Order: sequence, then C-alpha cells, then structure tokens
Amino acid sequence: MRKIAALMLLCMLILTACSNIGKTLTFSGTGPNWEVIVTSVIQSRNSEAIRYLGGDSAPESISYVIEGGPGTLKGNQALDKGVLNHSGTACRGCLVTQEDDKLHAEITWGDKTEKIDLIRR
Repeated sequence: MRKIAALMLLCMLILTACSNIGKTLTFSGTGPNWEVIVTSVIQSRNSEAIRYLGGDSAPESISYVIEGGPGTLKGNQALDKGVLNHSGTACRGCLVTQEDDKLHAEITWGDKTEKIDLIRR
C-alpha cells in the first residue's frame, strides 16, 4: 500500500511540474534610463524588448545581461531609435522555467551601467 501511495505522489509531482510547459509569462521593470520587458514561453522561447528612456540621445548600442531561473540571456546589440527588440531566442538553459522565477537585468552603454529588477506581470 505504501508503494502505491508513493508511486501516486511521484506521478502527481511529475504531472504538476510539466503543467506549466508552454505557458507564456511576462516580466518587466523600469529604471531611470531603461525599460525592459521579457516574454518567456516556459521551456520554449524567450523574447526581450529594451527601450531607452533617458534624457540624452539614445546610445547606438548596448550590452545587456538578463538573469533568472537557471538561465541567462546576454548580448551586444545595436539599437533602432533607442529600442532593442529581440525575439525567438531558443530555450537553451531556459531563462524562465517557473512562474515565481526572479529576473534581473543589467544594461551597459558607454561608461554607464543600470540594474533593473524585473517583476512578473
């Protein structure tokens, strides 16, 4: 009887863990100079949007790192009119695997760096 109960508990845990696969989550945050939005389809794809809000003219390019869950997104990208839209990043060491993951972004441009906590919306 104990083996059956343990087996049923194990099955329920596995099914619960798999139930979020494919669910879309959005995380966002705003700092003095930047707004960051990350959309993640759990265990599938990520997309990032980073927009310059600062008072000076927007930089031509940025370096960014977005960390959370078991994964990291990073890159050096040119901006188009102060905006970076990067979509369809395949999931490799997925950035988001759980609804309660916490994300943090760091954006570097020129000699400046800004850190932003991203909150699930």
